[in-house]
Order: sequence, then structure tokens, then C-alpha cells
Amino acid sequence: MLSWQRQFDTAIELYQNILRQDGANTDALRGLADTLFWSGAPRDALVHYARLAQLTGDQESAARVQAITAAMEASPRAPLGLRDSTLRLPYRDYLTQQAEI
Repeated sequence: MLSWQRQFDTAIELYQNILRQDGANTDALRGLADTLFWSGAPRDALVHYARLAQLTGDQESAARVQAITAAMEASPRAPLGLRDSTLRLPYRDYLTQQAEI
């Protein structure tokens, strides 16, 4: 409810407290992941969605993991560097893709 009211910091703290007491509480894990995502912290949310998908086999969480990962990899603001032994230059790659279209 707090996250729906955009009180993200308070909601995140409450979910984290619940998870400290019961690390397998899937409702709190989903709430934390969703709240982090809604608050603009998709990288942080990704960790919790992945854990939720692993614990429960939840397809919705697995789909969210894939969507966040794809968005981060496709973003022109994605970090530079190596990934899978391939040099990644997101802005160059973005321009190359646009030229091919």
C-alpha cells in the first residue's frame, strides 16, 4: 500500500525488515522487487526478481528478469565494457542498429 502511495523508501524498509526475519517470505520478496522497480531502481529489483523466480518458479518474475536485463543491455546508457568476451559499446551499437533499419 505504501508503494502505491509512492512512499517507496518506507515500503522498501518494511519489506527488508520482513525479509531479515523470514528470508523465504515470497510476498515480501515480490513487494520489495516491485517497489524497487517502481521507484526507478531496476538493477536492484532485478536481484530480487531473480531470487523470487528461483525460489518459486514464478513465470511472471522470470519474465520481469528477462525484460529488465534486455532493457539494460539495449539502453544507450548501458555501461561500457566486456560482456561474454565481446567488446560492448552501446552507443556505437545503437547507431549501427539504426543505420541498418
